[in-house]
Amino acid sequence: MKPAKIVFLLLTLLSVLLTSCKAGQEPTGTVPAGKPSPQIGPLEAWDTLTTCFQTKEGGGTVYPPDYAGAWIDGEILHIAIATEAERSEDCPDYEALLAGFDCVVFEEEKYPLNDLLSVQNRVFQRLHETFKVYTIGPDEKENLLRLGVDKSEDKEQIYNRIDEILMEDDLLTGVLKGTTARDLFVIEDSEPVRDTIDGRGISHSAAETPSAPHPDGP
Repeated sequence: MKPAKIVFLLLTLLSVLLTSCKAGQEPTGTVPAGKPSPQIGPLEAWDTLTTCFQTKEGGGTVYPPDYAGAWIDGEILHIAIATEAERSEDCPDYEALLAGFDCVVFEEEKYPLNDLLSVQNRVFQRLHETFKVYTIGPDEKENLLRLGVDKSEDKEQIYNRIDEILMEDDLLTGVLKGTTARDLFVIEDSEPVRDTIDGRGISHSAAETPSAPHPDGP
């Protein structure tokens, strides 16, 4: 057999072998059939949970009175329940609702999300009259509100002003009774966020429109 034919046959055989190996591999960058993404279970559980939420007229959401928030950590959906709050009539038994999911863990917290949002909305309006407030929103994992202000602001003065607002506006009712600004808020340095509310560099929370919890936090 001529050397040229031998080389041709060897190259043909090598090509067949490589094609056979590739055919047995799973496609790179895709999820093989029957192997769901790690986030699918928690997100399906979240979708089921949202059947307990109600939509306000004109937009926004009313959460169950004892719902305190949710977040995804790895392959687990954590759902926080305010144990001291009134039980939900729409979702009287979260465990029964989500019994079909093994990716759900319930956490006990103190403050319902509805209450935190009520405080957030009122405090935001009042603080903006005096201070450079840039961001505000709930941290559902920590069960409190995060307030971002200009680094030049006196945080001690802001805490004191929030305490005054909580009293003046009669916001300390129900499970919030007896709490202080330091119980409900963490004040942090922040930067202006442009083109948000009236172009004033203010970023308000979007928590009143629910979305799937972000992995490793709300």
